[in-house]
Amino acid sequence: MRRQLGVVGVLLASLVLLGACGSASTLSSGIYGIAVANHGGLMASPPTPAPLPGGFGLSELEPYSRAAIVVATVTENGSGKVVANVTAGADGIFKVALAPGPYVVRYAPPYASADVRVTVQAGKYARVIVQTFRH
Repeated sequence: MRRQLGVVGVLLASLVLLGACGSASTLSSGIYGIAVANHGGLMASPPTPAPLPGGFGLSELEPYSRAAIVVATVTENGSGKVVANVTAGADGIFKVALAPGPYVVRYAPPYASADVRVTVQAGKYARVIVQTFRH
């Protein structure tokens, strides 16, 4: 009897852990992105696209290490309240956990970039590429 209770306890503990792991992964959402830089200037020949880290495809642009990124909510009139400031890693990749909803992602000053609009869905990370031009 004692051994049966021990086995039942281990099984219940395992089920609780599996349930916790499953629900944590389904509740996580946010933005997974890469910061890239276009340094501009004239080139003798067009650059050859190379793979970007993180599975972001091929690009002639370079990952921008340690870039400062701003994430803001989206309102009817455009971007709203800043909800996250994040710094890209050495490979230009950044990740920020966010609640589902619409957001605008851009470089922080002194750099300029077009706003990248993205909608985060529950349980998923939206992928974005943010490109800058230096002032």
